[in-house]
Amino acid sequence: MKSLLRVIGIRKSTLVFAVLVAFTLTLGAGVSVADDIGGEDIVVPPPAAAPAPPPPPPVEDDKFKLYLTGIVGYSWAKGEAGGQNQCALCFSPSKNRGDDWDKTVFGGGALGLDSDLGPVGLRVEMEGQGGRNYDFDTDGPTFTGQTPEFEGDYDVDISTWAMFWNLWLDIPITEAFDLYLGGGVGFGVSDMRVRQSPTGYRDTSHDDLNFAWQVGTGMAYDVADWLTLDLGYRYVDFGQLDINLAFPLRGDYELDLTSHDLILGVRINYYSF
Repeated sequence: MKSLLRVIGIRKSTLVFAVLVAFTLTLGAGVSVADDIGGEDIVVPPPAAAPAPPPPPPVEDDKFKLYLTGIVGYSWAKGEAGGQNQCALCFSPSKNRGDDWDKTVFGGGALGLDSDLGPVGLRVEMEGQGGRNYDFDTDGPTFTGQTPEFEGDYDVDISTWAMFWNLWLDIPITEAFDLYLGGGVGFGVSDMRVRQSPTGYRDTSHDDLNFAWQVGTGMAYDVADWLTLDLGYRYVDFGQLDINLAFPLRGDYELDLTSHDLILGVRINYYSF
């Protein structure tokens, strides 16, 4: 055999390689025949892609805010006199009359809850005010039949503070600018001192607790998420103050106290939920 291979010039290793190639070709032909018999070629699908993760839940905006407000105000107040009195020796009473205006600066603060539940906002707050001081001059009664006849006057000093429970409706104009309107009810505590003229009549003082209410409107601007500036107008009614007059006058002195206020406020939103 070796002699025969030498004769035809084929090495032994070359023969082995040729045999392996022939075997491989034969195996491939058998597989093709099997595919022809079974029909179409078998296609192996690619592996399925991993499902995309679900989107994150939407982030809900805070619906409520707790806030603190500091306010400073400028007040134009009107005092309207009423009641009646008479001098110690007079037989018929005479009515107090007249009114006067005075102005003052005051301050205050509020604790509130701001809700954003729809196209408009709603604020509920408790507000305190103090530092109001007024000085009114009104006419007293004219006493006739005296010698000499005289006309009394009153110098009225009032200091008052108040507490209100307010409800404000915020109407958005832009993302940062709102108009608001509303009002509140509460009470006012007033210290009224009445000086009776002519000179020599004694002072009379009295603390009065009255029902009070206010209505107002204004504008608010959000400087930042936590800071809002507020400019507004309010009409405040402190009710009727009443005091018993000292001798030599008998009777009482009444004063209806109302005020027109210009308010500047700074609102700090310190907690949201």
